[in-house]
Amino acid sequence: MRICLFTTSLNRGGAERVFVNLANHWLSLGHSVDFVVMSPEGGFRDELLPTVNLIDLGARRGSWPMRPDFIRLFAKYLRECKPDQVFATLTYVTITALWATKLSGYQGKVVVRQANSLMNQSKQSLPVRLWNWVGYHVCYRWADKILVNSQNSEMEVKMILPRLHDKV
Repeated sequence: MRICLFTTSLNRGGAERVFVNLANHWLSLGHSVDFVVMSPEGGFRDELLPTVNLIDLGARRGSWPMRPDFIRLFAKYLRECKPDQVFATLTYVTITALWATKLSGYQGKVVVRQANSLMNQSKQSLPVRLWNWVGYHVCYRWADKILVNSQNSEMEVKMILPRLHDKV
């Protein structure tokens, strides 16, 4: 099976740690693993097994949450590489991935990992809050599954997005 893990970078954060661990584990089970990033820099790069296929989209994140180049580049990756499953983490990336799957006509499974509180958006800029709202209420219905990291997160997602109850 060809598995794609999509995140921002290899920086030393919790989401990145989880994805590096998953990439190495699935590779050890014999799967082909693409680790797709918006930037290949970061402290976890050395911890990724050398046979994991690291793919740099070559775009850098700016201040606006919606960057058509990320969506376009990830859609191109999906059309060319055709992974069987896509896993995305971090809200910005999950929404980007879901838009790209729609635009590319991707037919595989898509799993988004919601690691942050949906309710804790008050300190973010208005464009980011709008991007996230659209992502949660429109794009998340395109996901096959929504992974959460706790029972509290599960309850919050089900409360805010009740129509997606069966995907959590």
